[in-house]
Amino acid sequence: MNIIIPLLILVPLAGGLVLLISGRRAKNLVPFGVAVSVATLLLSMFLMYQVGNLEASITGKGVDPRLSYSPSQFRLSLPIASGDRPLEWQWEFGADGISALMVFLTGIVGCITILLATRQIQNKLPQYIGLLLVPISMLMGVFLAMDHVSF
Repeated sequence: MNIIIPLLILVPLAGGLVLLISGRRAKNLVPFGVAVSVATLLLSMFLMYQVGNLEASITGKGVDPRLSYSPSQFRLSLPIASGDRPLEWQWEFGADGISALMVFLTGIVGCITILLATRQIQNKLPQYIGLLLVPISMLMGVFLAMDHVSF
């Protein structure tokens, strides 16, 4: 199991929600929001490095080079049956070459956007950073989704 994949989704989501629900104390949490965006960028860089090493180690062997994360807790049994078996659907997250690149680019753009916002936005900056971190988390989830229903 690769822990980087759920961290890429949950770190910006948790950071954004903390900034959004902190209320008046949020003015002191601007460095926290910047740190969350930098952590997301570092995690995306590490994912890019891992996928690059994985592809370099198996080039020419005919194996699908991807990292995956598919916990059994996310398995859903749908109320529709095919024959006498219920249909099952499971969230599957992973990263291959193109999705790792998209995650990396999202991390770069998100970090640059938040760093520039700290200089340009004067009113309600923590809420602005929180509202940027939540969609960054959602984009990470879309780019890391390996099943067609989530993607």
